[in-house]
Amino acid sequence: MRRLYCLILVVCIAAALGSAPSPAQAQESSTLLSMLRFIPDTPEYNGAVTFGDIAAWKTSWNMPPISTYADVEGLDKYQRLYWLNILPRQTLPPPILSYLPKGDVQDTFGFDVQNVDRFAVSGGGQQTLMLIEHATTTQAIASKLEKIDYTAQDMQWGQLYSYGDRFFALNNIWLLPQNRLLVSSEIDTIGLSNAALNKQIPSLADNPDYQAVAAFLEDESLTNLGELTMAVFINGDNLSAAGTSLVLKPGTIPAKAQAEIERITQGWLPLSPYDLAVFGTFHGSGYSYQVVLLSYSTNVNAKLQADSVMARIQELKPDFLPKKYMEYYELDAYATFELEAQDKRAAVVVLRAADPPLEFPSGSLNPPNSVPTRVPTWEEILLKYEYGFLAVTDDGVNTPT
Repeated sequence: MRRLYCLILVVCIAAALGSAPSPAQAQESSTLLSMLRFIPDTPEYNGAVTFGDIAAWKTSWNMPPISTYADVEGLDKYQRLYWLNILPRQTLPPPILSYLPKGDVQDTFGFDVQNVDRFAVSGGGQQTLMLIEHATTTQAIASKLEKIDYTAQDMQWGQLYSYGDRFFALNNIWLLPQNRLLVSSEIDTIGLSNAALNKQIPSLADNPDYQAVAAFLEDESLTNLGELTMAVFINGDNLSAAGTSLVLKPGTIPAKAQAEIERITQGWLPLSPYDLAVFGTFHGSGYSYQVVLLSYSTNVNAKLQADSVMARIQELKPDFLPKKYMEYYELDAYATFELEAQDKRAAVVVLRAADPPLEFPSGSLNPPNSVPTRVPTWEEILLKYEYGFLAVTDDGVNTPT
């Protein structure tokens, strides 16, 4: 399975059928679904999607307006360190947005993490698609691109700026209405996105699993927690067939690895097969909330599934942490429950951690004037494939409620 940082999400445009709505006209029930409209429902893209909402993160942390690196330099000590250390862990911006350089990407291309509101990423390598909603103007970005020898061609809903035929992550930048743009290294991937937008091929916004999950994430039991700052969606089949510490399906791994899996999973509560898994982060009112959501199309006891996941997370000890996951991030088992929407059920686990204090306790070994910035994150869990706690072990709890 490709590293999730390289999974890039979609936006696009283009030569539309006469009956197809323009991006400005298309109506979706949520921001998430409106972005999924640009992602083809094909094996290259429906396996994993990363969604990050930087604007929501700014709101939830009471940050002042930020659109340039100069704005970042003007933040107070606490705000600046939260921006540099907490934002990337709670929104997972892809490297292409160049989080660390001091405005270099924005100076060159017109956009970077400072003036991006939200993004969606899917695919991998040359098939990567990244959809961006930005807080600048299309004209400002176009002016930057023209200065560095991008060539423009008119499209029905905007302009496509290209930088030659060689592989380059920012090779094609399609400027769209609604302050959106699509980034792709190859023009063919833009064509796929265009076909999805025009309903020539299905998009993830048409996929019942993604539709249901979008509804689950807007249930008041979750929205009351605060702002959704990130969500990573992984197809259940892909999740159960990839990753070094993940329990794989029988017959797909060597006998030695299978023996290790059986040792690890002894005593685990059973978990039934699921359609789509979501790793999400919400933030609000002084707390961060880590959410695991499993979507089912079968008539399972979803609350029992959630309890099983919670029990596994309580024992989760990733190799990269000195303690168990919940202990290291000072998480408490906030809630387990089930949701129903569109003939599907969701098992939901919510973990909660208080925001870090402004100062370290007296007597700590941290450098003078340093600021605590540890917050719970799914970043390492995802990038290092430490999500074996979601392994499907059997159908033992696949029981109607």
